Amino acid sequence: MTIDMKHSILRYIAPVAGAAGLLFAGCTEEVDNAYTRFQYSMEMQASAEEIVLDEDTPDDVALTISWTPATDYGSDVTTTYKYEWYLQGSGLSAGSEYEDSGNFERSYTHEELYDIMVNRFGCLTSSWGTMQFTVTASFEGVDGQVLLDDQARVTVRIKTYGPKQFAADRVFIGGPAVGEENVELTASENNASLYVYNGNLAAGKFNFPVIYGDENNVIIPAGAADVNVGAEPMDATVAGSDETLYSWVITEADSYRVSLNMSAKTVSVIKTADIMEVDKLFMSGSAVGAEDIEVTRTLENDVLYAWKGELSAGELYFPIEYEGERNLTMVPVNADSHDMTVDGTMNAFTTVSAVAATGRYWTVPADGTYRIIVNTDERSVAVYSAENDMKNKKVLYKKTHPENEANDNYEQEITILYMWSGNTYNTGSRPVGGEFVLTQSLANPRLFVYKGAALKSGENLKFLVSDSRNNVYAFGAGDTGASGNDVMVNVEKGQKFTPIYGGQGNNRYTYFVIPEDTNYIELYVGSESTDEPVGENALNHAYVFADSYVLFDQR
Repeated sequence: MTIDMKHSILRYIAPVAGAAGLLFAGCTEEVDNAYTRFQYSMEMQASAEEIVLDEDTPDDVALTISWTPATDYGSDVTTTYKYEWYLQGSGLSAGSEYEDSGNFERSYTHEELYDIMVNRFGCLTSSWGTMQFTVTASFEGVDGQVLLDDQARVTVRIKTYGPKQFAADRVFIGGPAVGEENVELTASENNASLYVYNGNLAAGKFNFPVIYGDENNVIIPAGAADVNVGAEPMDATVAGSDETLYSWVITEADSYRVSLNMSAKTVSVIKTADIMEVDKLFMSGSAVGAEDIEVTRTLENDVLYAWKGELSAGELYFPIEYEGERNLTMVPVNADSHDMTVDGTMNAFTTVSAVAATGRYWTVPADGTYRIIVNTDERSVAVYSAENDMKNKKVLYKKTHPENEANDNYEQEITILYMWSGNTYNTGSRPVGGEFVLTQSLANPRLFVYKGAALKSGENLKFLVSDSRNNVYAFGAGDTGASGNDVMVNVEKGQKFTPIYGGQGNNRYTYFVIPEDTNYIELYVGSESTDEPVGENALNHAYVFADSYVLFDQR
């Protein structure tokens, strides 16, 4: 038998608790379209659209839900009503019951709604939730009649009672320590639970007024007393703004960072001057110009930042970037002093909030080239003018390659060093150029650093001032004397090896054996003890450098 789809609607009713079973429409019978029209005739109403449950009147009726009967299709059609309720967003299955007595109304007391929302569906106390109430009328006809369900629903926004939640839609810091007006805080871009205030605080009290839904609450110390701030995180709780409120106490006016962690329910307070968290460091001020300049972290020391270049006479200070934000700035310890030494001696700094940094700066005395070194551990800024700057090491040797540039007294400033292996190195080619170089430190022009891929253990290295192999100035592990035979010297990982031999003589045949897993090398070519040999004499001498060392390490 065929089916006329224009006049047929097939319906499947899923199994539900308490139902007699599955109801199917015969799929091989003609259906009269007069009975298959989808008629939503039921109406559902709630006695209120929004309710605040009252713990003090648990037995009073808080909400009434009612609905009208579905379409009456006559005595040949059986109508079944299914009534359901659930909390939107809970993820739990709805509560349900069948109605066959003609009672089309349900009433709930304050206590009953609280129990449904909190104990059944897990709604938070003192929080808003949306309950949805639904009634579905199902029809079972005769003679193959198939009728679609009729359905009505209504939603009611309900607030539970009970302990307040440690939560907020808006957060402020306020109190005598802050000033006459509360300051609104915003969540950290990298941590939605973290609110931070950076700025000056007077001696006095503070806490955190918050808005959560329709509530005005205050985050206060967890103990029933005021709390003097300390270095360790302090427990916090939440109270209504109309309750007895306690505060944290600032005992000394200063610049502070105050952190409220909504997830951990803690408050931390630290003087800005004691903070040293740096991802990037910049120079700013009229000495720099319109665009800030980054001061880069050195390869050899994570607490050293260095830069060399042109500055104008004018103001200079150092904004700090941490977790994508620039809230703190390095400025002179003395707020009233702008003096800066430019001979490499220490300029002590402190850190203050970016707002409090206004008017605090060093003065660059004149236009010129400067080397700047920031030590975040020692909290110092060393500045060298061109006149007082550390100099590149110069070496003299007999240059023979290329031939047309031969020079018996060739002077070269060392700004890069090349690694050379005395045996097959890695892929078989000599490690010159590219990544196989030691770069000059901006913090010390006599320190050269390699930091990269791990080198092959057991290989041996010396260091050249040029990427030419023959007759070039080299730094090696010793002097082979008259023999001129290759000598391999073992070095221990993580320990400085000293002294270093430099020159164009027998030192070129002594090599350092690379310790296992080495991916970091420091070579410091220290000060001279005598004048360097030149010309023909340079070919026969290995020169010892005072205060020199090499370090092979894994970092």
